Amino acid sequence: AVDASTVGIAKAEALARARGVKITTVASDLAAYTIEPGFWAGIVAIFAHLPPALRRAVHRAAAAGIAPGGVFVLEAFTPA
Repeated sequence: AVDASTVGIAKAEALARARGVKITTVASDLAAYTIEPGFWAGIVAIFAHLPPALRRAVHRAAAAGIAPGGVFVLEAFTPA
């Protein structure tokens, strides 16, 4: 899990412990985090409300970061 919020990271870690799941967490601003190309089995973006230019860059990197057969799940909305 990557989140700029240490509070968000702590919540994810607590939930994982409660469910008996092992996760790795990174506290990082997405503008500074490198998504390794072709590495991830899955990437899920939830509440990743980013400025337009950064959003495009992160979504591009996320799509490139998916390994063959992997998935990218994006929760998005528009005020309209």
